Amino acid sequence: MVLETALNGRAEVLVTLNTADFVPASHFRLPVLTPVDFLGQLQEENT
Repeated sequence: MVLETALNGRAEVLVTLNTADFVPASHFRLPVLTPVDFLGQLQEENT
């Protein structure tokens, strides 16, 4: 249900500690990131 909600909400990324459960997200081209990776990505975008 989480993946379906993210797709229906047109999320740009799914942030979770449990990345193993969201491998099917790659079929929909939805990046799945850990919180640490997501924060790193945000920092890169702001510099």
